[in-house]
Amino acid sequence: MTAASKAAQTAQDRLSREERTEESRRKRHEERAQRASDRDRRELDDRLSRAESAIENTIRAVQQPKPEKLRVLWLGASSLGDLRVGRELKIIRKMVQSAQHRESVEIDSRTAATIDDLLDGLTEFRPHVVHFSGHSDDDLIEFERDEDVIHEGTVVSAEAFANAVSSVDDPPSLVLLNSCNSAAQAELLVDGVVPFAIGMTDEVFDADAIAYAGRFYGTVANGQSIAAAHRVAKSKLEMDEDLSGDELPQLFVADGFDAESTRLVEPPDA
Repeated sequence: MTAASKAAQTAQDRLSREERTEESRRKRHEERAQRASDRDRRELDDRLSRAESAIENTIRAVQQPKPEKLRVLWLGASSLGDLRVGRELKIIRKMVQSAQHRESVEIDSRTAATIDDLLDGLTEFRPHVVHFSGHSDDDLIEFERDEDVIHEGTVVSAEAFANAVSSVDDPPSLVLLNSCNSAAQAELLVDGVVPFAIGMTDEVFDADAIAYAGRFYGTVANGQSIAAAHRVAKSKLEMDEDLSGDELPQLFVADGFDAESTRLVEPPDA
């Protein structure tokens, strides 16, 4: 090999080494750039994940309101002044105030209740329970008129009353008719109007109606189920008033609902 050939070969070898070195540097640079890109992407994904979690937690906090108080719309009507509806309300309040979860119950009481009181209470107060104390029979219920003297009340059919209760966007869960011969109306109410209803199978004396109502709401405010509150209140009548069988109030339950597991008042920490 001539000197010129050797020089050319040496130059070619040097160029090849430089090219390989440059290629190696280029690959290392690309690898570093790729690692940096991967790191940046992981950091971005991590930030996005934390942001999404924060948003989900915020949405969850907004969508989960604090537990509501039990709202009871109490309606008392005695146009002839022959029923002690005021005494009943007093005993109900007393029993609730003595209960463990008294702060979880709110009562909107409307004495001398008219049909407008019923409708206003349903739309403004949005009650979970509608309680009526007054006169009734199998298919009629009597409200007062807006008058200042003893008078004949406004008689409303059971169907009209049921239609009123079901007319609002959020009907109550329970209707308690603490009035004579109201069991038939209560049974009608659980046929597509409310999940639970309580009525009296016979005539009911003031003392019995008062005792049942007070004990029922006191038990509800202690966190017991609807069924348990009904049993406890009936026991009060059985022991104190010696009532039994058809003399006792009846609880009606719509298909698909369970009074044994339904509590109207949940403990604050439940």
